Amino acid sequence: MDLPGGIISALITGVIVGGLGRLVVPGRQAIGCIFTVLVGLVGAFGGYAIARALGIDSAILTFLVQVGAAAILVAIVAAAQRSANRPGPPGPPGPTGGSYNYR
Repeated sequence: MDLPGGIISALITGVIVGGLGRLVVPGRQAIGCIFTVLVGLVGAFGGYAIARALGIDSAILTFLVQVGAAAILVAIVAAAQRSANRPGPPGPPGPTGGSYNYR
C-alpha cells in the first residue's frame, strides 16, 4: 500500500472506529464525541505505522491492524476518563465545635 493510500485509509478508519468505539461502550461516557474521533484517528495512524513496521503490504490486513489499534486506544482512553472522573475518598472531617463569627 502506498503512503497516500495508507494515510487516507488511516483517516477513514479513525473516524469510523472512533465513532463505533463510542457507540459500543455502554453508559454515559466522560469522553466527548469529537475527542473519541481524534483518539480513533491517532490509533488508526498508529496501526498504519505498526503495519508498515511489520512489512504488511496488503490493504485489508493493514486496515485490520488499524481497526484493532484504534479500538484498543479508544477503550483505554474511555476507561482512563471514567476512572479520572470517579469521586475520591472523602477528605478529613472539618473543624468540630467552635463557631465562626462573620461580621
